[in-house]
Amino acid sequence: MCIFFDILLISSGVFGIGYFVAKNPFLIKIIAVIGILFLVSYGLLCLKSAIKGEHLKLDEKSTKNLKTTISLLFVFTFLNPHTYLDTILLIGGIGASYTLFDDKLLFLSGCFLASSAWFMLLGYGSRILIPLFQKNITWKILDTIIAIVMFIIACSLTDLLK
Repeated sequence: MCIFFDILLISSGVFGIGYFVAKNPFLIKIIAVIGILFLVSYGLLCLKSAIKGEHLKLDEKSTKNLKTTISLLFVFTFLNPHTYLDTILLIGGIGASYTLFDDKLLFLSGCFLASSAWFMLLGYGSRILIPLFQKNITWKILDTIIAIVMFIIACSLTDLLK
């Protein structure tokens, strides 16, 4: 589902929305402000988790029901402004700049392959990392790195407000 939604959003950006958004400075500023607020909030939550040592409890036998899993997928996909900044504005805007339809399709093919590889690596690679993430220090390091990255990305979005 993650690959499907990524492909759907990138395609919508390449075939029009990305071009429209890229040409509308006011809309870019609104998206940038929402993105900055989201990223700073998420960065602060990660920093809080790192300091307090809060983390997920990993249990290989633990399972969520399908409804909960799909609900979380929708929340992380569609309520995350960074999703729209990446897929529609950034990637879609680049793809929309191609004038030939064949060039757009080639660009999309590369995006689809990269997206598929990324989500499959996340899904299957996470199993390999379970032993590492059963240690508190690993979570603290990851949360700290995520917080720093969120703050850096939020700072980079301030360029869109000028």
